[in-house]
Amino acid sequence: MTQLDEMVSGAKRLLVVGGVGLFAAFGLAACGAEEDGGDGSAGTSESTAAEETEAAEDAAGDAAAASYGDGTAPEAPLEPGASAEIGDWSVALGEVVVDAADVIAEVDPTNTAPAEGNIFIMIELQATYNGADAGDPYMDLAWSAWDGSADVGEEPFLLAPEDLSLVGNVASGETASGNVVIEAPEGDYSTVAVGELMGDQFYFAIG
Repeated sequence: MTQLDEMVSGAKRLLVVGGVGLFAAFGLAACGAEEDGGDGSAGTSESTAAEETEAAEDAAGDAAAASYGDGTAPEAPLEPGASAEIGDWSVALGEVVVDAADVIAEVDPTNTAPAEGNIFIMIELQATYNGADAGDPYMDLAWSAWDGSADVGEEPFLLAPEDLSLVGNVASGETASGNVVIEAPEGDYSTVAVGELMGDQFYFAIG
């Protein structure tokens, strides 16, 4: 073999080796792309799903916020934790137990159960007296539940835990809290109303 032939043969070997290396590198890159999602569609899908979930959560939060209002209508109740000026009182809700029959039964053995088809709703009222002298929240205020179409509930004759009727007079600037109970038909309740006996009332969302 001449020197020229040897040079040509060596060049061919380099081309072959280089070609094999190039194809191998290309193959590895292709495999890596497939493992990562091929054309990147998997990564895009995950990103899109996360964005859709976040958008849905934001929409749900906006809807909940939009359902609250100034409390003058049951469709726009005050949000949990908010208070309302009712006569001489600033009133807010504490804990509300929608089905409180078992809790009330434990307080006093003479407490009767609700009638068949009814439930006890126990509402904690937190009231600050703003009048000149003193006032009794149990005597000055009234309460009910909203069933989606009307205010419902009657006050049963029983003793509730930390009953509001036992609070008595509250001095000006002082705050008192206690529970009141209404008996209402079974249902899903999310709003209660509190107002003056012969005046305006406000609707509160149950937290």
